[in-house]
Amino acid sequence: VLWAGSTGHVPNISWRTFMTFWLLLMATASTALQVKWTLLAFVTQRQNVSPSVFIEENINNWIYVTLNALYVIINWSVDAVLVFRFYLIFGRLLRWAWPPALLYISSLVTGSLALRQLAIPGTTQNTNKLANWLVVYRTVSLSLGVIVTLSIITRLLYFHRRSGSIHRSPRSPFLRIVATLVESASLDTVSTLVYIIAVGINSPLQNVFLPVLGQVQVIAPMLILYRVAHGR
Repeated sequence: VLWAGSTGHVPNISWRTFMTFWLLLMATASTALQVKWTLLAFVTQRQNVSPSVFIEENINNWIYVTLNALYVIINWSVDAVLVFRFYLIFGRLLRWAWPPALLYISSLVTGSLALRQLAIPGTTQNTNKLANWLVVYRTVSLSLGVIVTLSIITRLLYFHRRSGSIHRSPRSPFLRIVATLVESASLDTVSTLVYIIAVGINSPLQNVFLPVLGQVQVIAPMLILYRVAHGR
């Protein structure tokens, strides 16, 4: 609906297919590494040191670094789709696209710096630089998601208001899209906020919420794709 309204033709579904398989691939790979890391911390090394201490002191282990890199790539992929969606809905006008584009570039930079700090030997979860970069990166990403989603919702409500009476019913396609966007964004927003707070106060719960956040970031856009595919 949104693509057709801005371009005048039905979209090719190849990009949706690619994004679906890409996110599923990243989610599967991250889940496999998360299981391997959990077994290493809670089973293999349990006789030598407690799991919490092992995780805290070995976060620059290649498994954990790769796992975090996958979560960051998932986040970047989802944010890229969000910015592209914003670009389409706002008529493919670059003057509207540059603010979210700048936020996205900031997310790329801060995410890369966080991963670099994570990979430095001697880094632990108590390292202030790591916590600072993680908080900045996730805050920028959260700001991007909230700002872009609210902008899209405002635009859709404007279209709904200007549409004819046939589209002003509670089952209006614009209102259905808004409901889907709100539902999807709320999952990501709540999970990201909880993770940011856990990192900010240096709580061990960040190790619990990170894998949850990684999977939620895949579920949120997949929810939209599912609704679109079923015409909801």
